[in-house]
Amino acid sequence: MRHSSSFDRPGAINERWKQICYASPTGIGVCHLDGRFVSVNPAFCRMTGHHEEELLTMGWHQLAWSPDVSVLQMDVGRLLEGSITTCASEQRLTDPQGHEHWYGLQMEFMYEASNQPEFLLIHMQDISLYKSMEQRYHSLLYYNPAAMIRINTSCEIEDANPAAEQVSGYTLGEALGRSLDDFVLAKNETIVTIQHKGGHAVNLEVKVVPIMTDERTTGYHVIGRELTSLEQVEESLRSKEQELQEIVTKQQGMTFKCKEIDGRFIHTMCAGELVYRAGHTPEQIIGHELRDFLPAETALRKEQYYRRAWQGEEHVLYEGYAGNGVTYLASLKPIKRNGQVVEVIASCVDISEKKKAEEELRRTKELLESFVQHTSDAIDLVDLDGKVLWVNPAFETVYGWTLEELRDRKLPVFPENTASEEENSLKKITLFGQSATGLGTVRKRKDGRLIDIDLTVSPLRDNDGEIIAYSAISRDITERKKTEELLRKSDKLGVVGQLAAGLAHEIRNPLTALRGFLQVMRSGQGGKSEYYGIMMEELDRINFIVSELLLIAKPEKHNPKQAQVNVILQGVATLLESQALMNNVTIVTRIAEGLPPIVCSPVQIKQVFINLVKNAIESMPDGGEITIRADLVEGNRIVTTVEDQGCGIPAERIPSLGEPFYSTKVKGTGLGLMMCYKIIESHGGQISFYSKLNQGTQVEVVLPLIQ
Repeated sequence: MRHSSSFDRPGAINERWKQICYASPTGIGVCHLDGRFVSVNPAFCRMTGHHEEELLTMGWHQLAWSPDVSVLQMDVGRLLEGSITTCASEQRLTDPQGHEHWYGLQMEFMYEASNQPEFLLIHMQDISLYKSMEQRYHSLLYYNPAAMIRINTSCEIEDANPAAEQVSGYTLGEALGRSLDDFVLAKNETIVTIQHKGGHAVNLEVKVVPIMTDERTTGYHVIGRELTSLEQVEESLRSKEQELQEIVTKQQGMTFKCKEIDGRFIHTMCAGELVYRAGHTPEQIIGHELRDFLPAETALRKEQYYRRAWQGEEHVLYEGYAGNGVTYLASLKPIKRNGQVVEVIASCVDISEKKKAEEELRRTKELLESFVQHTSDAIDLVDLDGKVLWVNPAFETVYGWTLEELRDRKLPVFPENTASEEENSLKKITLFGQSATGLGTVRKRKDGRLIDIDLTVSPLRDNDGEIIAYSAISRDITERKKTEELLRKSDKLGVVGQLAAGLAHEIRNPLTALRGFLQVMRSGQGGKSEYYGIMMEELDRINFIVSELLLIAKPEKHNPKQAQVNVILQGVATLLESQALMNNVTIVTRIAEGLPPIVCSPVQIKQVFINLVKNAIESMPDGGEITIRADLVEGNRIVTTVEDQGCGIPAERIPSLGEPFYSTKVKGTGLGLMMCYKIIESHGGQISFYSKLNQGTQVEVVLPLIQ
């Protein structure tokens, strides 16, 4: 009769259950009869690799190795039938990563008050290590080329590997349980003669190894090797020796041995392709000393290395020239027996190509040193602490300090107001493995004078790729800066002249008209009121030209800050919408979403687009549509286009756009477009025109995200 569980209510996992199983090292799990888990202890979670919350949503069949699920189902069925009360087995379970582990499982039922099975109780222990050892033992036994038999203390055969079956002719089933002595014909300390199933005798070299359990002998392993196999081993050794001889003979280098006989070093062996490349043969060397085939001076020098190795010195190295352009490196080592040197063996490798590479490297090094020493650019090497390691002669010319004055000191070339900030910036650049080229900066000379410098900074790495220092190349561009400033002033004078010429032409026309009207009025020949209107228009035109000129001569100060292009463009479209409607023009904006901000002067950029959109409106007297687009290109530029459907611009006139007082409009001055070019260039961008006559115009403005 089945007995009820000792728990008050087995169906409810009570405090008693928790106290018993929580600290147990054995994995304990409780399942419904359909396999779904009701409760698990921490050890069960650890062994399966699942959290408790996961397991409570799973069944035991989801943990089992798929081929074993049917076996476990059979065991549960036998428990339900009552043929057994508990079931123990070794099973493989799969962890969340898909790895398989071996566990010893014991399953039994927990019963309700009416003695009906309510839950399945599972005890689990990790036996992966045991199974691993078992598999290793199986591999050692069954794949060992030697015959192996396991016997108990009564000498009865318990196991045997395939090699033992092959040697004896008996299968394991035929030998199992029989005494080993039944097969033995004769034996001594190490040799055993057994009776083969075929009737002939087999001689084995045997070794017996005890099997220990809890420091107690529980059986023996008998390991036997057929004596004919030893002969095969000897043949294999002979084959290996021949193979080794072929390797030594055909090697690209050279191997030789020698010994001292009557004060002379006689070669006893010599082989390798290097022998022939050096112009010799093994026959010329074996049985001879060095002076028999080398010049006396060369032989005497090499004998010194032979003698050092003969006296017991390990790893004697020397370089030798064998002729025919062959240079080799020889490594000599003494061969000792009973502590005495009996022979010297040497291994030689051809280093001809290496020597050529070293020579090329030496020449390159000399060229680089010559360049560094004679270049007009100042070069300095500084360690990671900012201390000077080395400077070239040009450094003294540029800065005034010598290497002796600077060594192990920090560079004193930084102006006082920027020293620490600039030094830290350069250090950060190089420590991140980056190089900085073409940096325009200011440095201080020894005499206190500030000079303009074009600077290149690069990190220096060791063989492991670690940054150990950084180098800086400085070029004095003070004179070049002065020349550039003169050129800029010259350009400004040219622009002033160009503006003056255009201004004179533009103002002369209205002034001529004013003068004519005044002369007419002075002569008393007229006093028509329409003259006053025309004269006011001409005066307004002069005022407009002067205002445009002042705007270019003294534009708004460039105060850069972050601004959203879409906000600027929408503001322009809103501002000019009424003017567009009055001229039967529609403004359409197609601005990409999520455009990043740009660093600019928002007022100046807005002024540019107001000019461009106004020009587009004026180019369409019969109305039309203006499209404003903005997109991010290559991740670092915003391209904005203003496209109209106006009269267009002749191709030959496009290159002159932006010049002062050059305009495609009848009363235009060209100063507004010139201002647009100037603003965009000051922001590091560019402006381009694309147009066809009577087919409209497209103006493209490119602005970088960071100047």
